[in-house]
Amino acid sequence: MSNLKEAAINLIARKATDIQLDDIVRQLQGLPPRPEGDEPLKKLFGYIEAEKGSSAAIESQRPSGYDPTQPIDWSNNNAKISKYFTVGEVTQQDPRRIPKGDVIKQVLKLALELDKVREAWGKPLGVTSWYRPEAINFAVGGSTYSQHIQGHAADIYPIGGDTYEFQDWLDSRWGDALGYGAARGFVHVDMRDGVGFNGQYGSVRWNY
Repeated sequence: MSNLKEAAINLIARKATDIQLDDIVRQLQGLPPRPEGDEPLKKLFGYIEAEKGSSAAIESQRPSGYDPTQPIDWSNNNAKISKYFTVGEVTQQDPRRIPKGDVIKQVLKLALELDKVREAWGKPLGVTSWYRPEAINFAVGGSTYSQHIQGHAADIYPIGGDTYEFQDWLDSRWGDALGYGAARGFVHVDMRDGVGFNGQYGSVRWNY
């Protein structure tokens, strides 16, 4: 933990990009439970998020001008797939994660629901994981039946905000499945039942 916090401090001192800082978040996602509990993780996530600067400035770095009538260039990480989200957020800038076939429809359907979350929350959201092909899902230790494989799921967090607060807020508004991952810096949302963000509490909930 101390090494990761030191890495975060060093990155911030060098005026690291938000992507570099988010990399630390993704690394922490894969950590096993610690004997001392989640508090050290919670503190580090809070520290990183507090140092990431103005959320408005962060969102302004994302490309604008989303046009749903135009085809999506899945080779361009900066291409918009919806009003607020990009190809790079779906693929984590890994070309092996570019969706194909029917998976694209599921990814775009989820993106529209995440746009609703973003609008209602009122602040930018970050993505730590979205589409994961079977081989990558296996490599990162994902469930055999993970909704990420189908493009139905994303792990998200509030940029510049408190992940626990965001998790509590979203819990009562996401009408589909939701995983409590705030201790690891994210909230898992998926659309296994095709419901999404409808202002109601879904029946499927679990802890990471």
